[in-house]
This record gives sequence, structure tokens and C-alpha cells, in this order.
Amino acid sequence: MDYVERLLRLVEEIQERVAAPETISGVVRIGVTEVVAQTWLPQLVEVLHRRFPNVKAKFNVALTQEVMEKLHAGAVDLVLAPGRSFETGVQVQSLGTVAFEWMASPILNLPPGALGPKELQAQRIIVLSRESFHYRSIEAWFQANKIIYRPSDECNSMSVVALLTASGVGISLLPPICYQAEITAGALQVLETAPAQRPVEFFVITIPQKFDSLTRIVVDLAVEISTFLKT
Repeated sequence: MDYVERLLRLVEEIQERVAAPETISGVVRIGVTEVVAQTWLPQLVEVLHRRFPNVKAKFNVALTQEVMEKLHAGAVDLVLAPGRSFETGVQVQSLGTVAFEWMASPILNLPPGALGPKELQAQRIIVLSRESFHYRSIEAWFQANKIIYRPSDECNSMSVVALLTASGVGISLLPPICYQAEITAGALQVLETAPAQRPVEFFVITIPQKFDSLTRIVVDLAVEISTFLKT
């Protein structure tokens, strides 16, 4: 079976390479987290449609844990999401890293200078739901500094978290790449923190046994199109 599966994948790859792009058709299902959706996902779709006009894409935008569960259940073919470690049985390729910074509304009038976990602990902290990489990253930052982490409000949308933060409801950890307009307008203020947050690496994640020609096309395009910082 292993040899047959490899042979079938090789046949698909040969067909893909020799076939004209307009003859390749099908539907590819993509699980996407919100940072990707807010940045370079439109460019990925535009290039996919331009190069492979008969390929259709279905997107499922959700938190990291949810899209990973859909990948394992066979509900999506690949996932574009953050991570630092992955379970066995998946294949990953880096899409680059994204900086995340603590942000607040200027109306909170937080003190100048570097703020640490102890100082931020006293603020209302707005986070994505527990199923998110965002929640685990914030939790790890506080725990590494031996500070008890008490999130105040949880939400399953980063856009809503940013909106609540800009409204002065509390503070949150957000990617400046997504909110440059709000930062420039003064609605969001990037806080100086110590220690600084580690950049978050994003990946395109697939299951090797289900890796077909359409999935390979989108994987290669995602690596090519991603605007995240690549080393």
C-alpha cells in the first residue's frame, strides 16, 4: 500500500507538471486563522485563480485548534496557522514569522516605560478563546515570569479583540501588521514590554497521506505569496 500510494502521488505530480494550468480543476479546502485572512490571503486567492482558473477554493476561518481538528477529520485539505510544536503525522512548511505586541487605547493612560507581566496583570486582558494559539502564547508569557494569568474577556475573533482594545475595554496582544491604520490614527498604542514577546511562526500544515496535486499547488503558492518575515 505504501508503494502504491507513493506511485499514485508521483503520477499526480507528473500530470500536474505536464498539464496546462487551465486543464487542472477541482476544489481545495483551506483552514485559515485570522492573521493570514487579514493580510495576504486575498493575494493568494488572486494568484490561484489567475494561474489555475478552474480551481475553486473553500475557506474555513477559525481558531488554530478548530482548523487543526478539521484537518485531522478530513474537512479541510490544508491549514495556514501558527504553531511552535506539532503532533506526529502532519507535514509543515514555514510561512515566516509575525511580530505580536501588547497594545492598549491611549485613553487608558498607561505609564511610560517598559511594562512587565506584573504591571500588565493589573489590567483587563482581552484574549482569543482557549482554543487559540493566542491564548496559549499569553499564558506562557505570564507563566514564564511566574505571574498568575487571569484573562478578563475572551472572544473567538481577533478583529473584535482589537476593536475592544481600541475602545479602552482592556489591553491585548495583537499583530501590528494587521492594525497599522489604527496605530497610525492613534486608536491603538503599542506598549513597551519587558521581556519582549517572541515572534510567532506560521506554517502551512498538511497530512502526507492526503497530499494530492491540488493541495501541493496551494502549499507552494502559500509559501511563495506569504508576506510574513522569512529568514
